[in-house]
Amino acid sequence: MWENFWADLVKLLPQFVATISGVFLAFVLDRVVDWGYRRRDRRKLKRDLQNELLEIKGKLFPKTKSVLALYPDI
Repeated sequence: MWENFWADLVKLLPQFVATISGVFLAFVLDRVVDWGYRRRDRRKLKRDLQNELLEIKGKLFPKTKSVLALYPDI
């Protein structure tokens, strides 16, 4: 009885290892993809903040030194 058990277990071992390896690989790939998305989002946020700060700087310190440039609604 135990001889059959161990023989069957040895036959199932490669399939078990392949399954566990596939699941582990899927988790690793998911982490890599998420890391890439977070990195892209951080770069986009940094670029947007930089553009907004440059726009504010242009409004606060205009090159023409005109008061009308500070108040575009006038």
